[in-house]
Amino acid sequence: MEVVGVAAAAITFGALILKVSKKLGRAAKEIRYARREILKLVKEMRIFSHLYEDFHKVCISEPRRKGRINFSTSCLVSWIEEAIAALKNLLHRVRALAGDPRYSTLEIIAAHVKWFFSPNEVNFLRRSLTVARENMMGFSNLTYIEAINKEIQLIKNAIAQGDKHTIQELEYRFKATLGEKLEELKQTS
Repeated sequence: MEVVGVAAAAITFGALILKVSKKLGRAAKEIRYARREILKLVKEMRIFSHLYEDFHKVCISEPRRKGRINFSTSCLVSWIEEAIAALKNLLHRVRALAGDPRYSTLEIIAAHVKWFFSPNEVNFLRRSLTVARENMMGFSNLTYIEAINKEIQLIKNAIAQGDKHTIQELEYRFKATLGEKLEELKQTS
């Protein structure tokens, strides 16, 4: 009976060793590619930061926006700034992986450990930036639709008033007749 117990323990122990060795292999792979992943994350961050700066300028340049849109954009702006700050904090914690020779081996090992235990944080931050990017695109689309609707209203008012001077100015500005421009705007909205 003891032989069966020893055999069962050996099989269980073997499975445990196999499981641990797979996890160690995965960890070694993540450590090996940590620098590449961090550089990729920094690149994503830079691209997003430039996009965000442009978006923020648009939000600031539209002071006449009121109510829900203004509240939504201010919430989005604060959420984006928090995500960027969290990402910068993460990158600061693992900065020793950047390949700078002034960091000691101990600091590099500590950074690898911090990086290894932060994949959920990285994934969450990447998803946050993706959601923010989609919201910014939605806001941009709403702004574009609003501008189209204003131009449609401007054309309709000019036609209704029948002011030839205003109609000529608008046709010159649009480089098309008002009827053509109105059809074009209706198709895009």
